[in-house]
Amino acid sequence: LFLYLPALLTLAGVPVAGSYTLFATALVFAMGGFYYLFARKIFALKGSLFTACFAMSGHFNYAIFFATGGLGQASAACFAPLILLGIYNMVRENFSKPWILLVAMLCVTFCHTLSLALYGLFLIGVVLVFAKKLMTDASWWKKVGIIFAIYLGMTACYFVPLLEQYASASFLQQIPWAFLSDGASSFLHLIFNDAAFWRRGSAVLFCIGIVAILCACLRVFVKKTDENRRALTAADWLLGVGLGLQVLCLDIFPWEWLDHTPINTIQFPFRLLMISALILPVAIGLVVRELFRAPRIRLPRAVYTVLAIAIVIGSAAYDLFYLPMWNAVDPSPEKLHESIVTGEWLPVYDDIEDLDTYRETFRDKSLYDEEGNEVAYMREAHTVTISWQAEAGKTYTLPLVYYKGYAATDDAGNKLSVSPSSLGKVVVEAETSGMIVVTYEGTAWQDVSAAVTGATICGVTVYLCLQWKKKFLQKNG
Repeated sequence: LFLYLPALLTLAGVPVAGSYTLFATALVFAMGGFYYLFARKIFALKGSLFTACFAMSGHFNYAIFFATGGLGQASAACFAPLILLGIYNMVRENFSKPWILLVAMLCVTFCHTLSLALYGLFLIGVVLVFAKKLMTDASWWKKVGIIFAIYLGMTACYFVPLLEQYASASFLQQIPWAFLSDGASSFLHLIFNDAAFWRRGSAVLFCIGIVAILCACLRVFVKKTDENRRALTAADWLLGVGLGLQVLCLDIFPWEWLDHTPINTIQFPFRLLMISALILPVAIGLVVRELFRAPRIRLPRAVYTVLAIAIVIGSAAYDLFYLPMWNAVDPSPEKLHESIVTGEWLPVYDDIEDLDTYRETFRDKSLYDEEGNEVAYMREAHTVTISWQAEAGKTYTLPLVYYKGYAATDDAGNKLSVSPSSLGKVVVEAETSGMIVVTYEGTAWQDVSAAVTGATICGVTVYLCLQWKKKFLQKNG
């Protein structure tokens, strides 16, 4: 959803590389801001600033934001700190603001589906850890039920069409092109930089940054007392889970056992670093806070600020100098037009012997009749609407990927048959001679799901307005 922002910049005349870089940079700072909002619940100003800076300076985040080109995953990572804020409110503040968790999960949902699955599992894990405290509270169940119902309503416009398309066809995404065992890192690549592994967003310098790791190592110098026992216990658990997930990314783990299981859906072991990069800054912030609480370690606030800024600038300068930038060269419009990347959402209607050859068929932008002759056609700019002069009784294969919801009409406004070819392209049979127009009209389920989402948004808006009016009247008599 948020990728419309760099797309609008590109349409406004900003080069693709420029809009990408601006958007990725904005995501980095937004993530730092969200992390700061969460950290302020736990730390004072100095600790919050340090925690946000640790999150922003993580090498894994820079790889995802700037090297892999995965802006969907990067956008989800930007909003992930709001999940932590929602969890804190749920566990420590009696779920007084359930809308925080709702907004966080909505933002992640409309950014990256795989990230939603991983962050969702993380959220479920946290709930299970605190199950004894949470699930015995009747009000907790009520609030969870309400926000879950609102979540389903607001995401209906996304999940319903997705499931409908899944039910109508198979997709290339269901044929694995990457296996977990191929993406596992060696221990040396976990410690030392390697450009090829950066390109894949792999684990280097323990994902969160060497400065932060050195701070975490200071944990051995902080002794547990009655005052800090709870904080350090939490830090120990978070460090253990965070660093443990990074060890799981290594090739010492038997990932080949999982290559042909549903877990292979995550494609690369380094996806686990999304959770590691999320929780390690909290653990490190707790360690640093307890360390600087020692009577002999007292530094002015200005020193903390300078150090925090230095961490971000130093890490960013190092990473951006070393990373093989995904957007270093602006691709030509022709190259962008032909690019389908791995083609994970291309439909599959026949057995495929060669994936590369199959993908190549979708780079052909010509329209053909049943005899294989190329036919001239017109296409509206930036749309999937195509029109051409057809002959009666002929079948035409269009340069459009078939998804349920395409419609074709002739000069008289009659609906024509639209079906997929064996290679997943739109096929139309002309009943009479004349102009035929093909466009994507959508399906009834898409209309219903959009109506459900619209009704949910309107309902929530009305409720918020009534609540605001009630508080205003109470305040002003």
